Amino acid sequence: MSKYRLYPTPRSIVYDGGVVGLPMQIRLISNVELTDGLLSRFQEVLAKQNITIDDTADFILELQIDEQLNHSLRTSYDLSIHAGGILIRAVNKEA
Repeated sequence: MSKYRLYPTPRSIVYDGGVVGLPMQIRLISNVELTDGLLSRFQEVLAKQNITIDDTADFILELQIDEQLNHSLRTSYDLSIHAGGILIRAVNKEA
């Protein structure tokens, strides 16, 4: 089994059991427009594992980013991995 370093360090992790493998193609969706630079970076990182972005793929990497996200405030990131995809959510939290 591979080991991974998560950043930022999570406050808690809940394991539901099981294994989720990444397919060779994933669909990337986001509630905000992704810049060309960010999209290129996603493609670069995925290519290291021979994974490509495909708008017709069944496996989904979804980004839900608070449109009012302010990095000067405390930001919370939630990561959820399940059989159909991965969800990453970023929101500001009250201090």
